[in-house]
Amino acid sequence: MARRRPGRRRLCLVMDMEGYSHLRYTAQLTAQERLGGIVRSISNRARLHLRRTLRQDQGDGVVMVLPTDVDEPVVLASLLLGLRHALHVANGAAEDGGRIRLRAAVSEGVVHEGSTGYVGQAVVEACRVVDSAQLKAELKGHDDGDLAVAFTEGLFVDVVERGGYPDLPATDFRPLLVETPDKKFAAKARVTLPPRGPVPPVPSADRLRPRSVAVVAVGVLVGVAAADDVAELGERLAGLLDVDEEPDPGKPVGRSHRWPEPPDRPDEPLDDEVGEAEHPPVLPVALDVEDDTESSSDGT
Repeated sequence: MARRRPGRRRLCLVMDMEGYSHLRYTAQLTAQERLGGIVRSISNRARLHLRRTLRQDQGDGVVMVLPTDVDEPVVLASLLLGLRHALHVANGAAEDGGRIRLRAAVSEGVVHEGSTGYVGQAVVEACRVVDSAQLKAELKGHDDGDLAVAFTEGLFVDVVERGGYPDLPATDFRPLLVETPDKKFAAKARVTLPPRGPVPPVPSADRLRPRSVAVVAVGVLVGVAAADDVAELGERLAGLLDVDEEPDPGKPVGRSHRWPEPPDRPDEPLDDEVGEAEHPPVLPVALDVEDDTESSSDGT
């Protein structure tokens, strides 16, 4: 029997694009690149370290399993604002394929990294909610925006309802009952429909400056460590503190996880400039219920 990998409680974010399957192939390629820009934009706003975020791209969507030590109220509020702003920027210029409209679901629970996928009800539930006819109908009827976000009931009650955080007002959400046609899956959720438009940028004073911090730390340690060790430590510090300026979500990113392309600027670090041993696995999501909806975020 294979050794069981650790199960850790984590936030799961699943996103899916509306109408992707009806696009021409060239438009699908462009849409994927634009979605990559949105993912990186919201990650920077929420200050998520991409090296510690498990992620699976799925063509018309993406599954993200967030790091274990995040400040959940801050991250959730940042993700909502970040998605709205990133869509505003991405849709600001004419692009092949037209406007991007997104459905998203957020859940929380114990997640294992299995041999062929992520194991845990939180991932399954978020994928089912995103693919549900109920959330699709919410987005379709949302003429004032391009985004529908659902929180699973447990997450909503714990963080939003009982938390009382001003950046996550419970009045912005309403109940949503999600159910598959075959009745094999049913769950309560809460949906919010942000309007179109920009949101204030992250204040520059709050941004981390990874290069400056890393240089100071290495300088302090020069007197107590060997030169080779300091160089290695400096690289690791720069990687852990890597937070770029917020990218343009409308500009194609075009970076794969394992084989990064050259940076746009000589001094721009790559999020994925790490070795195979350090890189988080890109795994398919293991689900056990078939889904015949138009598009499936869980890859089944």
